[in-house]
Amino acid sequence: MIYNFCFVILHYEVLEETIECVNSIKDNVDYNFYSIVIIDNNSSNNSGKQLEEKFKSNKNIYVLLNENNIGFAKGNNIGYLFAKEKLNADFVACINNDTIVEDPQFIKKITNLYDSKKFHVMGPDIITIDGKHQNPYKLKGISLEEINDYIRNYKKNLLKSLLKVRLRRINLWRKLLKKVRKSPPEDFNRLHSAVSEDIVLHGSALIYSPLYIKDEENAFHPGTFMFGEEHILYHNCRLKGYKIVYSPITSIFHKEDASTDKALKSDSNKLKFIYKNELDSYLILKDILESEKNKR
Repeated sequence: MIYNFCFVILHYEVLEETIECVNSIKDNVDYNFYSIVIIDNNSSNNSGKQLEEKFKSNKNIYVLLNENNIGFAKGNNIGYLFAKEKLNADFVACINNDTIVEDPQFIKKITNLYDSKKFHVMGPDIITIDGKHQNPYKLKGISLEEINDYIRNYKKNLLKSLLKVRLRRINLWRKLLKKVRKSPPEDFNRLHSAVSEDIVLHGSALIYSPLYIKDEENAFHPGTFMFGEEHILYHNCRLKGYKIVYSPITSIFHKEDASTDKALKSDSNKLKFIYKNELDSYLILKDILESEKNKR
């Protein structure tokens, strides 16, 4: 069966990153029925219009210009809905603009997996610049107890991290970001070599199948701005009985955090931004988890 496949790429500020991502798809992916939707999240440097001009002659590339920066979740949802309603996409792959697709069979492998597994949401192997694997992101979703603990200790943990910034300025940002996001330990990455189901997928590359698209208006919960989307998606899928699959049959390269690094210059601002938006996301997730608990 031939499927209509669409890549959704959220853009903010970093022009070269987005162009490299788009070109990696154009140059490498061997498939005749795909499109690319780029959503500019109101970049202040006019890069959205530059993308519009650069790709205007490509009939299968669409550039949508948002009037405001509406964040990761809502920005991707704009592209997802455009792919669903305007392009009649069977599959929508929401990928970060700092990712690179090198596998010519990327789409064919995913659609073949869908034919056998009938998944709702799928994640590929995501390889970072230092060779680590970001999928599976977590074997199980965050618990209500963990959420309550995060909310209870939010201010204390933020102050601790800000103090560390002041004490250790050099090369601290990456380390703190990994700590804030609670990245899995290194031995967790060994799981990347096997297919697994009912796990939390990393949000930098998520593929939504026809089963998901026919019933859902959003790729991500529209109430968040950034961070925590993976856990919310996981629990929403569990509530609705949707199948989540990770498979190493194909991979994507992830350079990580280019847009966030561009937008926020200081380490302190980055930490405040991360903690604030994670808190907002976790408050939404708390409501979902309580609803899940009540349905048991």
